[in-house]
Amino acid sequence: MRSHNWPAVGAVILMLLIPVGRADVVLPGVIGDHMVLQQGRKAVIWGKASPGEAIRVRGDWQTKAVATVAGADGRWQVKLPVPAPGGPHTISIAGRNERVLHDVLVGEVWICSGQSNMQMPVGDYGGGYSGVDHWQQELQNADFPNVRLFNVPTSYARTPQFDVNASWSPCNADTVKGFSAAGFFFGRELHKRLNVPIGLICAAVGGTPAEAWTSKDTLATLPDFAPDLKYLAADADQIKALAEERAMILSRWAAEAETADGGPAGAAPGREDADWGSLPNPGDWTGELNNYAGYVWLRKAFDLPPNWTGRDLTLELRSVDDMDFTYVNGVKVGQTVGDNTWNLPRVYKVSKTLLRPGKNVIAVRVLNTGGAGGVGSPAQIHPEGSTEAISLDHDWQYRRGAKYAELPPLLLPHEFNVDSPTGLFNAMLAPLIPFGIRGALWYQGEANVGRGEQYTRLFPAMITDWRRHWQEGDFPFYYTQIAPFHYGDPNQAGQAAALREAQRLSLKTPGTGMAVIMDSDSNNLHPKDKQKVGHRLALWARAKTYGEKGLVYTGPIYKKMKIQGRSVRLYFDGVGSGLTDGGQPLEHFEIAGADRQFVPAQAVIEGNTILVASAAVSRPVAVRYAWGDADESSFGNREGLPASSFRTDAAEFLTQSR
Repeated sequence: MRSHNWPAVGAVILMLLIPVGRADVVLPGVIGDHMVLQQGRKAVIWGKASPGEAIRVRGDWQTKAVATVAGADGRWQVKLPVPAPGGPHTISIAGRNERVLHDVLVGEVWICSGQSNMQMPVGDYGGGYSGVDHWQQELQNADFPNVRLFNVPTSYARTPQFDVNASWSPCNADTVKGFSAAGFFFGRELHKRLNVPIGLICAAVGGTPAEAWTSKDTLATLPDFAPDLKYLAADADQIKALAEERAMILSRWAAEAETADGGPAGAAPGREDADWGSLPNPGDWTGELNNYAGYVWLRKAFDLPPNWTGRDLTLELRSVDDMDFTYVNGVKVGQTVGDNTWNLPRVYKVSKTLLRPGKNVIAVRVLNTGGAGGVGSPAQIHPEGSTEAISLDHDWQYRRGAKYAELPPLLLPHEFNVDSPTGLFNAMLAPLIPFGIRGALWYQGEANVGRGEQYTRLFPAMITDWRRHWQEGDFPFYYTQIAPFHYGDPNQAGQAAALREAQRLSLKTPGTGMAVIMDSDSNNLHPKDKQKVGHRLALWARAKTYGEKGLVYTGPIYKKMKIQGRSVRLYFDGVGSGLTDGGQPLEHFEIAGADRQFVPAQAVIEGNTILVASAAVSRPVAVRYAWGDADESSFGNREGLPASSFRTDAAEFLTQSR
């Protein structure tokens, strides 16, 4: 009978022998319940523990655990053989303590990264994201328990980080509402086609450039970024001084910007609103507000409930794209100004001394610096500490103010922020490495418009950088070419086309594929048909990664040209079952002679080629197609996939632009 007491006594003795300061086993967020492990290869499982601590990892499909010992820095890593696709499984990680991971699946895992068009969620999420086409129906049909989502929150850092504050979730209406729409539609198609679990990891941040997603080692090989890397090496005193200088400049600029264009007169509660327009949804700017860069006054009245009298209120706006000066009854209650403020929540205190019985007026002076603007939902006002609220999501009035170009310029010294080189790689990608993946999806480029030639070097270098860090070989890297849109300065046409050209030329990088969306809505920086984006990315994966035969996975891609007298004949890859103009005349073709002065040209489809000519050019040397920033597609293949924009002298163009 004494033997029953030995385990308890032994446990006490063992606990007394544990050195002070020993740590429990810690796992990064990407390794947890509901995760999907990449099939067909060993899964890398890693974490932290006390230096020298013995670690044993075992899946429920194994008879023997995989063992290792934590290093001097406390880090450990094992490679775990995985079973056939399916699940659910459990995984035990034992050191001083034991962690058991539940509901683990085995299938296909893809990283989804980039800027706003990859971040754009399925549902109406505010901050310029008002939902994809038919988003309500998509959410109703989003119950896919074997599709798992991991949404990395926005974060940036100067050095590579160990972890992110995120966890895996099964896909349903609630979890996918705020998840990448392009990534979800890609994963949904693969799930249905392959009939295996799918894991989707989204690490995307709106408005960010490619260099922010690239490691320091790789950027060091690109001379363009030497000044940025030098700044990143600044010491603490230099950083503090720079931050103080930025704060002073920003404060001075905010005062000048607020008084510009008549100042805060639009906030006056008694002003006449008859000349103001109606805005049913403050987060959806259409008509004259569509992509308007400048000041827009928004006003909304609310009646103060009698039981709110004598109480301070809280005004909450989920986001304002980009900056705001906000007033109640003509008095400013808050402002948010600076760079990268478009998706920050606004929470402003409204003093009871500003309020009056009956009608009160909220005025938000929005400063949109480009692209979509608006106030994201939910927007509401309520007594401090109370859940009783008045919704502000609908029925505002608006009036346009000064254009952004007419305001004092905001010239801030460099600061380490969400756009800084290496910052997003360090904080949002490094913590995911070396989690097993099949490949990566990328939708970015808008933030690099104006630097097309640089992108021809930066983008392939970034792809190689990711592959080097993951050590999974040349894993598939499929990306979306930026859509037609009036980007940047209208006096510098062709900058978006040059960026698209850089993306097209990046197809030379092994294992890449490009989804072309030249048939998107050119009036929307965030085209709502993300179903199309996911499908076209999935076509590449189905054909090139999963070996589906006979699948046409790309639209026409310019291959070569042949001069035939006064005409130029163009040849293409990706013609599928043939070229088509959809029954409409071909548009957006231009031709040039030796002087490189491009003029509009006539173009006709002949078989699987296109013949281009103009009476104004007798000796043509070059052709370009859809070189306007917002030029939409006028031809594609019969499978419905549009052609990419191009110019036949791309190599010369890039050389000249260096």
